[in-house]
Amino acid sequence: MQEEKGKGLREQKQASWRSMIQSTGSALLWVLILLVLGGLYLAVNTKAASAGRVYLNLEEQVENARQKNSHLVAQLADVASPERMTELAESMGFRPATLRDIRFVDIDESPQKMDFRAPSPQASFQISLITVSPAYTETLLDAIQRWFRFGGVE
Repeated sequence: MQEEKGKGLREQKQASWRSMIQSTGSALLWVLILLVLGGLYLAVNTKAASAGRVYLNLEEQVENARQKNSHLVAQLADVASPERMTELAESMGFRPATLRDIRFVDIDESPQKMDFRAPSPQASFQISLITVSPAYTETLLDAIQRWFRFGGVE
């Protein structure tokens, strides 16, 4: 009996170091799982931050393009202003037209003003155009008869 108790104690002592290795291993496994989850979290946040940075850069480019467009619109308005066009035309040799330069043509046969007649609207309700799907109009009996007529294959 004593020997059996001593043998049981040895087995328990052996089992205790094994259980410590198992608990250490499970603790290391949890640490490894936490490290992997932390790495995934950092990877996702890094991608989100870089996408945000790209978005901000694109917004800046859009704002720069808007400013450049506004500047070009202002330049176009300055170049196409009536004063500038008159000045440009005079520098090219054009001069304003006078009454001597203008010729008026009198036409005896001008078209007569006709009374306006608006076209009549098309009929908004035409029975021939209204079609309802057979799925809404057929009864269950009709569907079963159709199914048997074609052998169940549609």
